[in-house]
Amino acid sequence: VQRPDENNIATLQMYDDGLHGGDLVAGDEIYSAQWHSGAAPAEGAYLLEIQAADLRGNIRHAENAAALQVWDAPTIANVAGLPSDPTDSDTVTVTAELTDFSGVASAVLYYSTDGGGNWLPRSMGLVAGNTWRGTIPPQQQGTVLFKITASDLFAHTTTSGAYSYWV
Repeated sequence: VQRPDENNIATLQMYDDGLHGGDLVAGDEIYSAQWHSGAAPAEGAYLLEIQAADLRGNIRHAENAAALQVWDAPTIANVAGLPSDPTDSDTVTVTAELTDFSGVASAVLYYSTDGGGNWLPRSMGLVAGNTWRGTIPPQQQGTVLFKITASDLFAHTTTSGAYSYWV
């Protein structure tokens, strides 16, 4: 298995014995292999290069024989809103740690004051490292719900569950 920059990241042994590599039937001329990476590969395209050898030492080689695409979506963690007990004159600052193999391209903080019927968007900005921050303007007394949507460089998105605070 090879990255497009031609760096090899794994070598697989293929079998037609009905015992190894996920092969189900011996002698059916269908060769199988399984790859279990210890760490998730970075998002993007990977090329498969195949080399086959028979018992007489004859070797065949196929570059870029197949391609596979690895996609992921951002993760959202450590969501917090401060102050945790706001008044109707407080702006609430929401922070979260957003991560993705390809990088986080954007984040939007949504808030609702009607139980989730309508969600108002607020942009979030990168503060440092993986920490992103957005603000919710002062609200009237009641429950405020908020959630975060993060998008990566390939436009894959993740939306957190809803969080809440009381004004």
